Amino acid sequence: MDRRKGKTLVRKRPSVDLHGQDYTLDQLFERFYSFKTSQGLRDRTLSEHQKLYTYFRGWLQQKIPNPKVGDISRDTVQAYITYMAQERVQFV
Repeated sequence: MDRRKGKTLVRKRPSVDLHGQDYTLDQLFERFYSFKTSQGLRDRTLSEHQKLYTYFRGWLQQKIPNPKVGDISRDTVQAYITYMAQERVQFV
């Protein structure tokens, strides 16, 4: 028997059903931001979330003009991660 104590691991993240909803990306971010605020995250963390969302929106607008929630796939997110890790010019 394992006697270790600590935080419980999250094995599966809950999913949110957005089908049939006409949310914009900005509305979804506001919901996310509100939830994170209610969790008591620090101001610095919240401002980083806002900054990263702004980066994502700018990049996405270049790739997909006037993007909708349904336009974002796993491949889209992977391409953005690759862009941020390897292609984006930092410290300008």
